Amino acid sequence: MMTPGSMRKHYTEHDRTIWRQRLPLAAEQARAVERKLLGDTSDPEWHYAYHHFHDNCSTRVRDIIDLATDGRMHAETAQLPGPGLSFRELGRSGFSDEHGILLFSDVFLGRPADQVPNLWEVMFLPDFLRGEVERRFGVAPQTLYTRKGPPFPTDPGFGGRQWFILLALAIAVPLAVSRWRGRGQRAAFAWALTVLVFFGALLWAVALVTTLREGRLN
Repeated sequence: MMTPGSMRKHYTEHDRTIWRQRLPLAAEQARAVERKLLGDTSDPEWHYAYHHFHDNCSTRVRDIIDLATDGRMHAETAQLPGPGLSFRELGRSGFSDEHGILLFSDVFLGRPADQVPNLWEVMFLPDFLRGEVERRFGVAPQTLYTRKGPPFPTDPGFGGRQWFILLALAIAVPLAVSRWRGRGQRAAFAWALTVLVFFGALLWAVALVTTLREGRLN
């Protein structure tokens, strides 16, 4: 198990900015948080099924804060709009320099990823959680370490989507040329069907084995 000191050392070594916010909790609220944390860590086999949007390291902190406030944080923020961006758009910003992940998410994450989160849901991202904690509890983030490298990119641009354009051209051009020349149409159709059937079979395979709604509703 990582201690606060070892965790801070880990993120410092990876040159990640570290913030701390001290929650002004009453004694009983603090005890509730303590019981939750001790209960989770007392079982060496304890784990959870990570979900990037709905159950990650940020939502776990959010849920514990909600526990300390007797559910008021959820009750109040779930009725408020978020920034107006979809889960997919928010995720793309966080993986701006990971074009492989962006391409994978475009292909395999379906309609649920295009839903627009409310203020409660958008706190799956630490920046939004940190800002909402500051607003609700009046505790400004205390910077413990500031990243020394260049800022992480936030604009994904095409983010690998140029490959979709190239793939579309690779299918359309042979079909157009074969039609124009009046020959080779069978080979062009065979090539197009091979590519499309491959991707269709791949999507069905993922949908059959995944437990994620985003992978099934594609």
